[in-house]
Amino acid sequence: MAKNSNNNKTNKSKPVPSLQALVPSIDKATPSDLAKLKLQGTVHDSYNPELIAIPRSDSVSAYEAGRKLYDKGDYARALTAFEIAAATAKRYGAEDSRYKAAKAAMASTATKLTLRKILGYDTDNRNPKALTGKVISVYPPSTAWLGGLMKDDQILSAVQNKAKSSIQLTVERRGKRYALNLGLRSRSGAGLGENKTPVPAMPGKINHPELLGRAEKQLGLYDCVLMLDCSGSMGDRIISSKDRQGVELTRWGWCRKEMLGFYQRGQGYFPEGITLVPFANKFAIINEARTDAIQNLFNQLSPVGGTNMAQPLNFLFDDYFARKARNRGRIKPLIIAILSDGEGNAHVLRQLIIKTTQRMQYPKEILITFLAVDASDEGRPVIEALDNNLVQAGARYDIVDSRTFEELKQYGLLKMVVAALLEQQVEKD
Repeated sequence: MAKNSNNNKTNKSKPVPSLQALVPSIDKATPSDLAKLKLQGTVHDSYNPELIAIPRSDSVSAYEAGRKLYDKGDYARALTAFEIAAATAKRYGAEDSRYKAAKAAMASTATKLTLRKILGYDTDNRNPKALTGKVISVYPPSTAWLGGLMKDDQILSAVQNKAKSSIQLTVERRGKRYALNLGLRSRSGAGLGENKTPVPAMPGKINHPELLGRAEKQLGLYDCVLMLDCSGSMGDRIISSKDRQGVELTRWGWCRKEMLGFYQRGQGYFPEGITLVPFANKFAIINEARTDAIQNLFNQLSPVGGTNMAQPLNFLFDDYFARKARNRGRIKPLIIAILSDGEGNAHVLRQLIIKTTQRMQYPKEILITFLAVDASDEGRPVIEALDNNLVQAGARYDIVDSRTFEELKQYGLLKMVVAALLEQQVEKD
């Protein structure tokens, strides 16, 4: 008996290791790996994940996003979407049918909003207010998902701090126990209360489009790279844009049209051509590419396979710094435009970009713009996560810009690349 008692005392004296993440890729880690991970940031101090991937341009889009989230059981983000829909529709008056529908949806959703739904997960515990139990769902990109909680984790206990600003979960995974600290935001701050704040601009909103045409010549100061997502998801969906004959295009066909237009309009700025980087599971580098190279790329390749965006980006970064060293710094800065539906590993890309900024000597030495080609529900959070608070996460400079598909359709590829060059100027009123 004494021996068991001593063992219990020993176990109690050992601190429970933290379950750190900010990463969905934590799924591949073993318990021993998790115990070694260090804190990479406080999720709830960086950005509000509830607002990621919810359309904010019009009431109907936000409302439909809310319905999809509601059907999935993600009531926290569903409520946020309905709040956005109501705030957008109120401009048409309190009797507007869209406003009334959004308000009714808010009331219905609020009754289902428990603390664990706010955190972004669900368990098999029949008590809806209980935070403990076996995890059956984790909703990306919620605080729980970003914190590393996984399906089939067992939550043994939940303790709220005195300030009620965070909750400490004790999680059991594959026989090992971990501590997971999840930050809480008040609902008044998490959503977009219609009487409190206006609907915010989407990331990358163009406030001064007239500057884009005037600044095109600045492209000539940069080496330009177009990265094209060739994964299977790029060819399997018809999008609303059409070609000149009125034929509907897939994501792949739309990219072909835009990339050809980009070079034909901007070729005067690139006397030595541009660099093309098609990528899926593998990638290729096509230097000094002109119109014929772009046409050949689409004639010879078909969208297939997965998405490995980090590998070609890493190659481009290493190549840039190697050329810079050989030429003693006398090379053009680099702008990389990535056409993708966004499906990929946000954590790996963020870490790669953060490390790359540490090698840079000035802010616009390298610029990256992520251009959402009809981004999927899974892809939007990835793209927007790459354009959120990189400096707070350890980057030396903020070198990332992201643009929505609506902007890309409205202004075209060339102007969206120019927008990345002018990000600070065009986003100021």
